Amino acid sequence: SVIDHRAAEIDVREGFEELGVSVRSVDCPADVEVERGAVYACRAETPRGAFRVLYRQLDEEGSVGRPRLERVPAAR
Repeated sequence: SVIDHRAAEIDVREGFEELGVSVRSVDCPADVEVERGAVYACRAETPRGAFRVLYRQLDEEGSVGRPRLERVPAAR
């Protein structure tokens, strides 16, 4: 089975909103297999720039831990 990418996108959006940051768009892959320990990345576009949001799956149910944020360098 695969992760629910729409639920992941909602989670990303809500996480940024909790920090007071609006989100222009979120994109999470739709083809990530549920696998304990696997990592996948979503991309969020905000007024403060683009971010990769990395999730590590904690179990075979697709549960995830707290995401790690990485700023995506601006294109030149």
